Amino acid sequence: MRAACLLLVSLAVGGSAFALDVASWDWKTPKGSLDVLLDSGHIQGMCCDETGVYLSYAGGITKFDWQANKLVETTGPTHLGDSFAYKGKVYAVFGLRQPKTVDGKTMRGMVGVYDAATLKLEKSKLFEKPLDGCCVINDIIYASPDPCSKKLNDRAFIQRFDLDLNDLGITEVDFGFQMHFGVQTMATDGRNLYCCCYGGRHNTAVLTPDLKVLGTYHVWGSEGFCMVPESVVGKSKRPYCVITHACGGNMQGWRADPKG
Repeated sequence: MRAACLLLVSLAVGGSAFALDVASWDWKTPKGSLDVLLDSGHIQGMCCDETGVYLSYAGGITKFDWQANKLVETTGPTHLGDSFAYKGKVYAVFGLRQPKTVDGKTMRGMVGVYDAATLKLEKSKLFEKPLDGCCVINDIIYASPDPCSKKLNDRAFIQRFDLDLNDLGITEVDFGFQMHFGVQTMATDGRNLYCCCYGGRHNTAVLTPDLKVLGTYHVWGSEGFCMVPESVVGKSKRPYCVITHACGGNMQGWRADPKG
């Protein structure tokens, strides 16, 4: 009974302080609703909107409502790194395990656009670099080219696209900490960009939309991190976010029955 839970936390960023206060809220997927992970590994990312929660993994996306009932599911190319719901669409980024050749170029990445209600793929486009982490701010898609190397990296890379999937270029960013692979998940509070990585004491960077680093923090959101709409949690002085966790503990928990 592969299962996931979401932790609802209130978020405060100011100066050098990054406060996460866990709220009293329980959201757990029903028995069997994520058995797809037996073949697909583990949750790679998540996003949400007023209509529900989207859990993305290597083989596709599963949508749940806010009571954790399964609504719809889709499959995609291997390693769907992260997703983001925006204006009735779900934007997803991929690292292709089997690259494709287009006009003599080796394409290892893809951006896909899905209908948020049906998860039907509406359009996609291939790119040279494998992609991970996904967010949309002011009609600009943000993603992170993934070096696909377990070697520690000193720099992150952010690639931007418009909503027609035209490439707007890659920017190298110094987060001030080392990470494995590239940015794993992205989120936004409507103003800034949150980039979660596999790292140590600091593993999350907060950036402005023009990619200036505001601060780095310790938040375990690299398997799913997203802000919650006000329609779900109500108005608050601080935004709320959800963080995805496996019932049973990190990556091993995605393939095991939870205990306790």
